[in-house]
Amino acid sequence: MKNLKSTITAFLILFTVHFFSAQEQEHKIVYQSLAWSPDGKTIAFSVIKVKPDWSDYSSDKWTLYTYDLEQKELTETGFSAIYFSFSPDGKTIAVDKNTSNDKDIFLRDLESGKETALVTDKAKDAGPSWSPDGEQIVFYSNRGGNEELYIVNVKNGETQKLTKRAEYKSYNPVWAQNSNLIVYYLEKGDSKDQIYLTDSEGSFHKNLTNDNHHNIYPSWTHDGRIIYTRDKGELMVMNSDGTGKEQFLDIPVGQVRMSPNGRFLLVSKNDGNLYTIDLSNNNEKLVINGLQL
Repeated sequence: MKNLKSTITAFLILFTVHFFSAQEQEHKIVYQSLAWSPDGKTIAFSVIKVKPDWSDYSSDKWTLYTYDLEQKELTETGFSAIYFSFSPDGKTIAVDKNTSNDKDIFLRDLESGKETALVTDKAKDAGPSWSPDGEQIVFYSNRGGNEELYIVNVKNGETQKLTKRAEYKSYNPVWAQNSNLIVYYLEKGDSKDQIYLTDSEGSFHKNLTNDNHHNIYPSWTHDGRIIYTRDKGELMVMNSDGTGKEQFLDIPVGQVRMSPNGRFLLVSKNDGNLYTIDLSNNNEKLVINGLQL
């Protein structure tokens, strides 16, 4: 009987390993956008489950979740959304959503779930990021034929254009927490994207990286520096003027966001999971297991 129990246990372990290995081979979990709520108690992320070759991809498969770190409560918002941003008071999320127009930007009240359309141009309007005062949102749009940056007034819907580079594409602007500075990355089609800095008036556009690397997905640290991903998942940090470039952590990452107090990093990895890293001791903690979504 003892041998039989041992055989059954070994079989179940082997079956479980093979089952999850098959699941991982059949599909993979990919995160595209991460965020912390302003009080640092909640994270949000967009995620998709696709075949390794992306042959079953549809933009409608992206799902936006929020996760309460204290209560350990996971909530699906119902959005087929890729990019989003918490309002400065943490009560609203600005999110891009597929519509008949292509993609529009909506405001969603996190308590009531009520949605309000903010940008409904017949184009792809995506990648929203709130200004520190909550009065404006920067985003990118192909309404002029190519991806450019725009700012929209939250109260009246008026927009202004920040970039004027019809031959290139400007992506994923992120507004600094305490100033009028906006960081984004520029694609020239040479697989060597560069991180740029501008302001809310578009009065200047400075290439901060200015190198031969592929630099993408910039965001801000709590003390006004810029973190970004370089080449194959190398996490970098630099000052807002482009000086002081250095590797931040010696681990390969996908998406990264720093907590409002600067103590934690929220990172996605190739294993399909989300982790927090305590920067005071570099302790890593699994927060979201992708296979359970």
